[in-house]
Amino acid sequence: MYTMTEENVFQERFLRLIGEKSLRQVEKETGITAGALPHYGTAKRSPTGEMLKKLAQYFCVSIDYLLGISDDPQPRPNLSAMSNEELVLKLRNLGYDVKPINPEELRSIPILGRVTAGMKNPIEAIEYIQGWVDTDLPGSVEFALRVTGDSMEPLIPDGSIVFVDKSKTARNGNICVVIINGSDAVIKRTYFDPNGVMLRSENIKCEPAFIDRERWESECRIVGVVVRHQVDHV
Repeated sequence: MYTMTEENVFQERFLRLIGEKSLRQVEKETGITAGALPHYGTAKRSPTGEMLKKLAQYFCVSIDYLLGISDDPQPRPNLSAMSNEELVLKLRNLGYDVKPINPEELRSIPILGRVTAGMKNPIEAIEYIQGWVDTDLPGSVEFALRVTGDSMEPLIPDGSIVFVDKSKTARNGNICVVIINGSDAVIKRTYFDPNGVMLRSENIKCEPAFIDRERWESECRIVGVVVRHQVDHV
């Protein structure tokens, strides 16, 4: 049983997540018994542990978030404690395409310094060879960068290497390496608007940043599109 406070938090968050969705559709896709969902939005019935697990998986949130134990819908996983197999499974469960690399097609490209995932402390874009990394990507991908910060997690964790294609045209929603303030480099999802450019993080805790058209044209530019990223296990 839940306390009254826990029930109220669950009901509020459940109704918010349901939004405009059809209850019948959610019941069908989750396998939850027909007719049970309407009661979860009231005090008439509380979900069982198995139902909580199904709802959490369906809405891509944690059970702790549903119950009000945590305010973070997707707590940061301890990536450093995961094996390669566990990390691949985690990313695939989040909907990302994880592909193995063919060793016979590898070539080495330089890691040119670092790029920040956050807007508060952007890194000055100074190119220097920090190291080398093997890749099977095409020749248009000439360099990689090391990511610092957590604003692109869980997709791109702190310390990841991103591979950048300078020849690729940036489209709405692409993850790009962007120069702001004339010399600082950040990595963000980029959305274009007649009045400017919106830079968005993957981390739900980070607010998007809108750069107006005048500032964008005078102080900012796209270095390239991120076409792949990889997590290094030390």
